[in-house]
Amino acid sequence: MIVAALLLAASAVQAVAPAGPCPPAAPDPAAAALAAALVEPGRDVRTLIPTAEQLAARRQAGIEAKLRDWPQLCRYAAANHQVAHSPEIVLLGDSLTDFWQLANPALFGERIVDRGISGQTTSQMLVRFYPDVVQLKPRAVQIVAGVNDIAGNTGPVEFETIQNNIRAMVALARANGLEVILGTSPHITAFWWQPAARPAADVARLNAWITGYARQEGLVLADYGAALAGPDRHVDPKLSNDGVHPNRLGYTRMQAVLERVIAKLPASRGSARKAP
Repeated sequence: MIVAALLLAASAVQAVAPAGPCPPAAPDPAAAALAAALVEPGRDVRTLIPTAEQLAARRQAGIEAKLRDWPQLCRYAAANHQVAHSPEIVLLGDSLTDFWQLANPALFGERIVDRGISGQTTSQMLVRFYPDVVQLKPRAVQIVAGVNDIAGNTGPVEFETIQNNIRAMVALARANGLEVILGTSPHITAFWWQPAARPAADVARLNAWITGYARQEGLVLADYGAALAGPDRHVDPKLSNDGVHPNRLGYTRMQAVLERVIAKLPASRGSARKAP
């Protein structure tokens, strides 16, 4: 959910060599320090959050990177080639998914594969869906997405665009024999990288639509928004250091939800899953 260029270095938890034309990720110690602080329970991250001037500079620097690789296909290109066995599930998403690797690396391996990228919108994930999900031939995919569209990370979008992109990913999954889990996002009330935004109503609308769409289509729902909510239904401050991203306590709550929804998946892996 964070600006993609801001935490690109921190998201390099998949320490593998670049594949083909993909250059190695440039190190960014400040971004890595912020990401590490975000997942540490109780950490005060205010001094690590970039100023408006720093954010503007990072956005400008990110323009060139997006021109080279807008959907960030290079992020997992080498890691995808190293997947030797079909995983049980691939987690596709934004920073909520990406930072899970940082918070609990032991969760991921042959069984559960993380393909989150901080800052991404549904349009970028749709482009990544085939190489980062389908070609790994998992039993299932989990999609948690849409908040960065609301934040305008890749420009303004209509709500229908978010819906259509998620529908398209579900259609791709089903066409390739994958079970689908849809996840809700935290009940965010502010984006510190977009301080003028007031996203609470739009995030609530997104989560309500995802919940209804999952029910309508017979998909499994992972209600992470509820798992991370406090008594006021906003993000519980004990589970997040910035009101957006979970810390390790928050990810512990999320793991319990994930394990429950995986247990709900059909036992059969199906037969329609062939990716050239």
